[in-house]
Amino acid sequence: MYQHQNLVPLPEDAAAELPRRFETSQALVLVPFALAVGLLVAGGFLFVEWSKGGLPGKSGMLPFLFLPCGVVSLGIGFWNLLWPKWIAVGPDGFEGPDGFVRWEEVESVAEQVADLYAGMVKLRIWIRSAGRTVAFSHWQVGELDRLLAVVHEHTAPRLLAETRAALGRGETTDFGPIGVTPAGLAIDGRTVPWADVDSVWPDEAGDVGVWVHGANRPVLDVEAGKVGNLRVLLQLVEEMKPNLAAV
Repeated sequence: MYQHQNLVPLPEDAAAELPRRFETSQALVLVPFALAVGLLVAGGFLFVEWSKGGLPGKSGMLPFLFLPCGVVSLGIGFWNLLWPKWIAVGPDGFEGPDGFVRWEEVESVAEQVADLYAGMVKLRIWIRSAGRTVAFSHWQVGELDRLLAVVHEHTAPRLLAETRAALGRGETTDFGPIGVTPAGLAIDGRTVPWADVDSVWPDEAGDVGVWVHGANRPVLDVEAGKVGNLRVLLQLVEEMKPNLAAV
């Protein structure tokens, strides 16, 4: 599986755990409730102090920060309690509330990483197949890195082989806003020749940039979640331009 320093590390042994069910855990219900209680209590206390004039300057904004965050956290807790998400994965495919999907039916896997807090990486993934999308977020399902590893283990080799074959036929393969052609990268209706491409780089902010030689800004800067099969794309770029700084 393709690894990158700014993408979530994928455990190599995740596929050995199949079959397995990933679902909304009790912790993903209780933690938002506990956080909501703390935020609402603190926000209420601060609001009382603010109403008495006890929070001068910028500190007067604190109750109006704590209270909305508490309401949002409470909503997440209720959402996970009333509408828990789940996906059961096995050697032949995965099953969710909408039915069973075989691995060979999966067309695209997208992932979005956001470093919201220092040392805490948040991950959202989308699995697209047959015109429908199954989406998961870190606050809905636990161990998303292991789920993502399983999905890639069963889809990336096929998707990579299909794209290599398409390139061999002179065809373009689309990865959302980026297309890969034998001549270069297709972006916004034009082709950037391989010789001009300096790097394709997922950054720490959760975006993917396409850089050309001599430029001080990328010719394309887009959220990683909008690039389908990002790890397949990075592998292809590495193969098409061996000297590219894509890893």
